[in-house]
Amino acid sequence: DCYYGEGVGYHGNINVTKSGISCQPWSSQCPHHHYHNSTQYPELINASNFCRNPGGMGPDGPWCYTTNKLVRWEYCDVPKC
Repeated sequence: DCYYGEGVGYHGNINVTKSGISCQPWSSQCPHHHYHNSTQYPELINASNFCRNPGGMGPDGPWCYTTNKLVRWEYCDVPKC
């Protein structure tokens, strides 16, 4: 798995952050409430809890909301191609 540019087109299966925290499913609002949905961001369709960069919001690549309620989000350990 690797990404190009800002990672908007990344559709891999990595689902942990750089610090090793599991990603929260994009369809879940727990533990972190957010407004990223597959209607607004089609790249989140079937995204499960995989690292993504919806709308290119993360200039440093794919990221996710975490399952740790003390850490809202983090970049993922996805290498650039």
